[in-house]
Amino acid sequence: MTSLLMRLYESAANLNRQNILDLVADRQYADLCDLGCDDGEWTAVVARHAKAERIYGIEIVPERARLARSHGIDVAESDLMKPFPYSDESFDLVHANQVVEHVGDIDHFFAETRRVRRGDGMADLLIDQCLEASPGAR
Repeated sequence: MTSLLMRLYESAANLNRQNILDLVADRQYADLCDLGCDDGEWTAVVARHAKAERIYGIEIVPERARLARSHGIDVAESDLMKPFPYSDESFDLVHANQVVEHVGDIDHFFAETRRVRRGDGMADLLIDQCLEASPGAR
């Protein structure tokens, strides 16, 4: 049973990743910011597909931020519950994959995402679970 569940999980995760790559491949997004960029490996893949020229990320865990920097990501070590450390309309693409459900103040997260996204840009925010189950979600 565990093997079946793992195969189903991996299949869903692979489909999720492919959907993201297909979504961002439609045009160039020169300035990309990954909210919760972790070690930067996935950020680098998204950036290649988005044809990003400048890649930024926010990561709260210092060791993961260090690893992301080794992948060429300009990382701000910060908490997504605080104001994002970027100017208004800084990014063509704001990406967050399976991060939103871990944020306590979703209204703040969405407001900050909108603030740093350029008017003609895209916010690519994917979740892994029902938001109603997350602390602070309304």
